[in-house]
Amino acid sequence: MTENHPGPGEPVPSQPGIVPLRPLDAGEIVGGVWRFLRRTPWTVLPGLLYAVVVLGTLWLLQPVGALQPADPFDLVGTFLEATLSGLPFGLVAAAVAPLVLAAVLPAVTSAVYGSRTGIAAAWAQGRPRLPALYGVQLAQLVIGLVPIAVGAFVALPLWRAGGVAAAAGLLLVVVVYAAQTWIAILLSLASPAVVAEGLGARDALWRSVELVRGAWWRCFGVLVLVGLTVAAAATVVMIPVFAVTFALMFTVSPTLGLAVAGVAYVLLLGLVLPVSVAAPALLHHDQRGRRSGAVGPPPGERP
Repeated sequence: MTENHPGPGEPVPSQPGIVPLRPLDAGEIVGGVWRFLRRTPWTVLPGLLYAVVVLGTLWLLQPVGALQPADPFDLVGTFLEATLSGLPFGLVAAAVAPLVLAAVLPAVTSAVYGSRTGIAAAWAQGRPRLPALYGVQLAQLVIGLVPIAVGAFVALPLWRAGGVAAAAGLLLVVVVYAAQTWIAILLSLASPAVVAEGLGARDALWRSVELVRGAWWRCFGVLVLVGLTVAAAATVVMIPVFAVTFALMFTVSPTLGLAVAGVAYVLLLGLVLPVSVAAPALLHHDQRGRRSGAVGPPPGERP
């Protein structure tokens, strides 16, 4: 028998919900993510709310946060400017994301065990976990700001000094962002741990580290694979949208074309967000089961 699949003559594990109740391979997690979206289409509504609030706020702040064009030969400076341009998005997203997580994550747990949870019931389960979810988001935001600070105050002056110092500055940027990626994956299961295990923010962060430790590359690979499937689906959807947008801009009205593109982008983000929430939740479920050796819900935990 392999790690993930029963051998001849062995009972096939049940699958009451979106994934089998056994250790999962990457393809089963990806498939489970999309089955979750089909089974609980209402999860698009929190995604749409998120998209409207975040994109609307950024649209209002855009004139204030506009950056000057970067020097294309200033590699470190250009990279930092691109990173800083996304900082408002990260701040607004961190303020809104816990609300979406509180509504969607309980539905993932229910879907794993075959139950269907409506938006009101899911929100009732997730709302008490909001303080811990905000704590996790704050910790992840602070960790995400560290590479920006190091790059701006250490790496950029080194780069602009030229010579050996420039090479050291570029290497520092690479090392810091690699470390940030490593930490981000270590903490990627913290929000599901808050909701599924009822942990506080600090305990959920350590729980995520415990679950990911020894399986970092697997978790990284699964999340990247989900991201690639999302990107592929988004590309398929947006190609005809871009075609219609350009046609409207040049034949009817530029404003109408941009409006169509904006509405399509909001709808797309609303569809993508539940998938992005479900992926770490299913990965948390799988890693938790692998660590404990259990395939069903723990005693007393029933959606």
